[in-house]
Order: sequence, then C-alpha cells, then structure tokens
Amino acid sequence: MTRTRSIWIKSLVAGLLTVVGSLYFVGHEALVSVGLGVGIATINFWLLERLVTGLVDRRRTRRRQLLIIFLSKAALLFGVLGYVVLKVPIQAGPFLLGLSCIVMGIVLEGITGLFSSREVLD
Repeated sequence: MTRTRSIWIKSLVAGLLTVVGSLYFVGHEALVSVGLGVGIATINFWLLERLVTGLVDRRRTRRRQLLIIFLSKAALLFGVLGYVVLKVPIQAGPFLLGLSCIVMGIVLEGITGLFSSREVLD
C-alpha cells in the first residue's frame, strides 16, 4: 500500500469518527459543520495530490497548465471557505475539527510509520 493511500484510509477513519462523535456528543447541528469540513478537506487533499503528482512527474510536459490549475484551486478553496464561514450557518469549532481530519490522517501515518518495518520512501 502506498503512503498516500494509507493517509487516505487514516483520514477517512478520523473523519468518520469525528462525524459520529459530533453526532453523539454535540448533536445534529454540529454534524453538518463537521461533515462540511471533512468534505472540503477531502476534496482539497485529493486535488492537491493529483496536481503535485502531475507537477513532479518528469514525463509530463503540461506543467504550466497544472500550475495554473493549482493556483485556480487555491483561489477556489479560499472562495469556498470564505463563503462557508460568512454565509452558511455553521458552528466554527466542529467545522475546523472536520477540516483537520486530513491533518489527523497525516499525523497518524507518521506515527505508525515510525513503528513499521517498511522503507521511508515508498
């Protein structure tokens, strides 16, 4: 299993646990906020993974096009985050917790990577 796939699995588990935990501990209001945060973070990580893979791949010749897509993705992300924070009635804490599911997956991958016997560079 590649490191990126492992991060995806750990992030998905962290996101699902966060969504279920928010429903159990806080209620339905926080569920929407956490779910929205998890969704935005997951889509952002997927797009970032695809773009960075394309930019690093030496066989591809369309780097300028990928760079323009990357900058457009960043502007779109800031626009979506700004709209969600200003216009959608969400709770800030659960929304930020949902956004951090990818970070939790990366940290879990780093911690489990310390105790595994596989090579550092997959």
